[in-house]
Amino acid sequence: CPAGQEEAAGDGAGVVELAVFQLDKAMRKASEARAKARAKYCALLKAAEEQTPEEGRCCVFFEALNEQLISRARFLGPSVEDPFEGIGELTAPRLLRCAAELGVPEDAMPSAGILVSSFSALGGSSSEGRLSTGLLYRALALVQDRKRYAQRAEML
Repeated sequence: CPAGQEEAAGDGAGVVELAVFQLDKAMRKASEARAKARAKYCALLKAAEEQTPEEGRCCVFFEALNEQLISRARFLGPSVEDPFEGIGELTAPRLLRCAAELGVPEDAMPSAGILVSSFSALGGSSSEGRLSTGLLYRALALVQDRKRYAQRAEML
């Protein structure tokens, strides 16, 4: 490097200064872009108005299931009661039966066919119509994440 260029680089050339409000604005826009990208790829993270009717039915179902699981949660010593304990994979009809037993309202239940189509979007097998309990709990975590995001958006 020529000596003049070294001095320019050493004098802070290439450093960008931003005011705090500009940085806040940039971070907010980046957060919004990230949220839109995430929602584009997962129906459970989309806003209600962006969902297809089938996605909406599944989202309502998973929200209702999540509410029932939270309301029934009990600590049994060092562990938490797991209504899906010992079940490796769930078919759509079995998940709907379990949900009904847990108290999910009938009007929140999608058809088994709609539920099977959502399984592949969640990482399950749409050809066999199965969803592992691990992926079910991941879907419920996404429902909670969507709820937190909506609450945060309301505060802004």
